[in-house]
Amino acid sequence: MGKCECGCGGETTIAKLTDWRRGYIRGQHCKFIAGHQNRGRFGPLNWSWKNARYRHPSGYIQMCHRGVNTYEHILIAEKALGRPLPKGAEVHHVNGIKDDNRNQNLVICENHAYHFLLHARMKERAKANG
Repeated sequence: MGKCECGCGGETTIAKLTDWRRGYIRGQHCKFIAGHQNRGRFGPLNWSWKNARYRHPSGYIQMCHRGVNTYEHILIAEKALGRPLPKGAEVHHVNGIKDDNRNQNLVICENHAYHFLLHARMKERAKANG
């Protein structure tokens, strides 16, 4: 019994022909119910995904903003700064929680080296405290 991989839980049909481009193998269950291949778990790849929040596999929240997929913490930092981030700048989460995008939890780092330094200091501090 094949379950649809979009997450709907529906039962898929058995492929009548082998089609390697679509991933069908004759006699085996299809991966998706017809039309479900771009649903649900694919987030920003879904054709109907607009201005929605999506948890990226990296743990950060991703959004579609003005037709471009970007991370929410970058949008919040740019709004607080009042302009786009400078080239090479990175946004650091103070408490280390990737989906905590409050203003007070974000620090704009001028480059990757400074961002790496913050992480090294956090690691040393955690080692000293416990």
